[in-house]
Amino acid sequence: MSAPLALLHHSTCPGAQQVLDAARALFAEQGIDAVSMQDIATQAGVSKANVFHHFASKEALYIEVMRANVRNKSTDIAALIASPAPFEQRFLALMQCQLKDMLDDERGTRLVIREMTNGNVERAKAIATQIFTDKIRERVAFFEDAQRRGELRPGIEPIVCDMLLGACCMFHFNCREVSKHITQLIDKPGPRTPDAFARAVCGVLTHGMCGSSASSTKTATAKKTAPARKISRPRPLKP
Repeated sequence: MSAPLALLHHSTCPGAQQVLDAARALFAEQGIDAVSMQDIATQAGVSKANVFHHFASKEALYIEVMRANVRNKSTDIAALIASPAPFEQRFLALMQCQLKDMLDDERGTRLVIREMTNGNVERAKAIATQIFTDKIRERVAFFEDAQRRGELRPGIEPIVCDMLLGACCMFHFNCREVSKHITQLIDKPGPRTPDAFARAVCGVLTHGMCGSSASSTKTATAKKTAPARKISRPRPLKP
């Protein structure tokens, strides 16, 4: 992505917002490479010169569209860290907020997923550096805080916890309708709502999948396969 990525005359004036809304719709549908500044101007009902009056380049406009997606999120990580509630309750609240934000803004979410999974790798890295890093740090801090409280095992990497959170939310966003269909086909109950999905996933992630019998089997196997200890015999005394 070319530099600089800063806005030229960015403001919250109606004209700039009109251009942002038009660009956001086109980027989400087609991706940045397939959209021209003229396309954005036509969609917004303004001249191309008017678009450049507010944004220095298509890349700058794209960055601002992506930044708006992050700025509009409702999750209050600081409040979750400050809360005395148990980890499972706080983790559930975090996942519920993440899912709500994604589903409330489907167009913006699809734009982010498109960029992170199917876009240009170098551009995705630039966007992650400029826009997503602070949010990721906030969520990692949430898991680090839980670890300090003794609510997470010491060996668990907080960044992996955040990756699991993101992967589960992305799966539900992309596959929720197909997942419902599959559970019906195989006649197995499954979560039908985002809230039910969050509760089910949080239960698995916080309590694990292995039952007590699995832990007992693992311990017994470890004992069975452990090498036998050699018994040292006393040497006979020399006459």
